[in-house]
Amino acid sequence: MSQRQSESASEIVEKYRKKYCQTERQALKKVILKNHPQLNMRTLDRHLKKAFESNVSHPETVEKRATREITETRLPEESELDARFIAAVERLRSILFRFPTVDEIAVETCITPEGAEKLAYKLAAKTNWFNPKPDLIRYATEKLGEVLVCAERMKIGKANEDGKSEEFDYQRYDDDGVIVEEAKRFLKIHPNLLPKLTDEGVNVVSWPFEALKFLGENYKPREREWPFLAVVPR
Repeated sequence: MSQRQSESASEIVEKYRKKYCQTERQALKKVILKNHPQLNMRTLDRHLKKAFESNVSHPETVEKRATREITETRLPEESELDARFIAAVERLRSILFRFPTVDEIAVETCITPEGAEKLAYKLAAKTNWFNPKPDLIRYATEKLGEVLVCAERMKIGKANEDGKSEEFDYQRYDDDGVIVEEAKRFLKIHPNLLPKLTDEGVNVVSWPFEALKFLGENYKPREREWPFLAVVPR
């Protein structure tokens, strides 16, 4: 691999990292390879790793800079817009446990709801996207809330990574196995979405704004505390 090719890969990664600042690493890799199939996989992985590690402590700076650059430049070529759209759908799906609505895609991609709807149906064969029904949205929202609360309980030591806890029952509901597994993923990849809990870990004190965008104001965690059994002296 020549020095010029290595520099080119670095420049490409930096450009896409700025443009798709909220996109996860694997999704960003797919977008880059779709538009630059000539890149060496090892070289691309090396530059992606470096880019994500260098930006992890400054997400707001990266996001603001990317937003400014997108709004100040011309509308991207159609293929580039398609790639950005697909990356946004993949990112949101990995967080929401469902496909995003048209409005959610519009907010994520900074395009109008009308434009998002046209692209959603145009690219449906590539993304498998469909507009989620209210029942699915309700179920997925509850699942996301449970995952985030579980992840925070793991973080503060109120639950182990296998879901075992002296205070909370993570075998009470049918989907608890999935909740625990996803909580480990969110603890690692999306710590910015985790809520602040009371000291005992029972109730939510506050949610980050980014999490509230997906959960809404009325979400409350499921009851999970082990039943208190009083000991009656004889």
